[in-house]
Amino acid sequence: MRTIFIIVAAALCALPGCTAAQLSRNTVTQAHSHTDILYRQVLDNLAAAECNPDVLPHFSVIGAGGTLVIDSASANAGFDWDSRTFLGSTLGLGGSRGIEDGWTLAPVVNPDKLRAMRSAYQIVSRGEAADPVGFSLLNSYLGPDYMPLLQQGWYGVGSKHDVPKHACYVSHCGDRYVWVTGDGLAGLSQLSLAVLNIATLEESGAAPAPHNKEYLPSPDESYDYVPRARENFYNPLQSQIQMMGR
Repeated sequence: MRTIFIIVAAALCALPGCTAAQLSRNTVTQAHSHTDILYRQVLDNLAAAECNPDVLPHFSVIGAGGTLVIDSASANAGFDWDSRTFLGSTLGLGGSRGIEDGWTLAPVVNPDKLRAMRSAYQIVSRGEAADPVGFSLLNSYLGPDYMPLLQQGWYGVGSKHDVPKHACYVSHCGDRYVWVTGDGLAGLSQLSLAVLNIATLEESGAAPAPHNKEYLPSPDESYDYVPRARENFYNPLQSQIQMMGR
């Protein structure tokens, strides 16, 4: 019996170390999912554009995230005896682990941004933007030198049976499938960066955000470049997803 209690005590002492190791693994896994979510949003929109170039895209900017690991353990012991004899003992052990990963998402609801995104997907999938206003908005958000971000030919299109087994990312709209292999990840990354810039940058014609003070390394130095402001996505329109697992 004494040996059993020693084993239980040792297990309870080791529990915090196991929790920290699991938390570390989950944090790395969740951080990796940031890029995965970005890629999948873009590829889903690209699949929809292959079916209908006029479809309205969707996009959510990832904000704060958190990882939570909760471990609990319990032990109980019982002894039976009568007035003369010790009859026996019982030992019960229990444990549980709860894991929760979460991202806070801010959906893009600005009509101009969605229109510019649609033009970007049209250029990648069709070679040209069908909406002149959307094309103009695309220039406003990305500037005149954005074409290297919107390359063609880096993804495959076909039916479900055409999807190669070595595809890294796959999406579909109805029976129309699009996929990206390792050779096309550069193109997917470029398009993802373009969409992310549209989602977070202000239009180039917009006035810069006001500042109370101007900080320069030297009073004699000046700078012509003014960084373009990015939108603050932490607003009441946020939505939150929770991924629960054990």
